[in-house]
Amino acid sequence: TAVPLQFALYELGRNPEVQETIREQVKASWAQAEGNPQKALQGVPLLKATTKEILRLYPVGIAVQRYPVRDIILQNYHIPAGTMVQACLYPLGRSREVFEDPQRFDPSRWRSRQAPGGGGGAREGEESAFRSIAFGFGARQCIGRRIAENEMQLLLMHILLSFRLSVSSCEDIDTTYRFILQPETPPRITFSEL
Repeated sequence: TAVPLQFALYELGRNPEVQETIREQVKASWAQAEGNPQKALQGVPLLKATTKEILRLYPVGIAVQRYPVRDIILQNYHIPAGTMVQACLYPLGRSREVFEDPQRFDPSRWRSRQAPGGGGGAREGEESAFRSIAFGFGARQCIGRRIAENEMQLLLMHILLSFRLSVSSCEDIDTTYRFILQPETPPRITFSEL
């Protein structure tokens, strides 16, 4: 969780308007939950969406692989049983065919389709069930998913309640892959007390 949190803090620092919107939601939920962090997390859909958005732009693992146990047809391609099928998460998360304005950090793209103005940033009429698979899916999904998501959301919530984040440069972060995707150099983030 440390690496996606670095990316999250950086993106919030270079997107102050998004940071403020999420902070206001966090403050309102925190007040309503009377300081109970677990209850407060129930009222912060944009904070939860922030973790999805970070993992879309900067997936920890860059691919999800499966070996189908029976022959399958995917978009008119026949895949024989036992053939490795791989979804490459980094290019998927930055694809214009899957996401509108894919280079932009926009947690609101993950709003529910049922929400007014929703649609999750998918192209019109497209299904979105597999647009967020950073933790894998199905029976082989990462067993630590809920713990990781909870840890990231709680830390971000506490930081946003106490600090304003800023960065000295709004340039994209160069990344490298060393077993996991990570920044080439640690991002410089300034924490200013509120």
